[in-house]
Amino acid sequence: MNESIASIVKNRILEKSQGDIVTMRDFDDIQDNNIVRKTLSRLTFEGKINRLASGVYIIPKVTAFGVLMPSLDDIAHSIATKERINIMPTGDTALNILGLSTQVPMKAVYLTDGSRRIYHVGNRDILFKRVTPRNFQFKTRLMTLLNVALKTLGEQNITKETLNRIKEHIKNIDLNERISIIKDLNLSPRWIKELLYPLLKN
Repeated sequence: MNESIASIVKNRILEKSQGDIVTMRDFDDIQDNNIVRKTLSRLTFEGKINRLASGVYIIPKVTAFGVLMPSLDDIAHSIATKERINIMPTGDTALNILGLSTQVPMKAVYLTDGSRRIYHVGNRDILFKRVTPRNFQFKTRLMTLLNVALKTLGEQNITKETLNRIKEHIKNIDLNERISIIKDLNLSPRWIKELLYPLLKN
């Protein structure tokens, strides 16, 4: 029976693509968590997967420059998807994701409607802080990021460079997403509406 469970775990790993993130949630239907963990540990030792944090693994994507690792934001969203929870970055994390700050926070902090968790990824951390679901009012990821980032900067600190960076993000979205973002804009503070609407309209 134990060997059978180990085979199931290994086969599921082998079916995935390079760069895919795996969590314990992928094996919820297997009753014996101990065997699952031991199998994942063995596969890590064999180089089939890399451990990113406790209970979080990645199928390594090997390039000419070595193993390509995902960003903390990619890891955080992969975890959120698998845990079926919502997350929203806090100030410094949002600024870094949008490229509005060159500072790389040692701890990527996200608000969540799930449980409070902390994941240690190398020498950095991902922290999920629980808040009430009403905090997740925006439907689009970009508008969530922009609202958090702009509120962190403050109305008086928006520079031409900031606006140019935002324009680059908006330029890369398709028409359907742009329509959804404009709808989200109605939930934003007045000064953010006045700042972003001309950029979205153009």
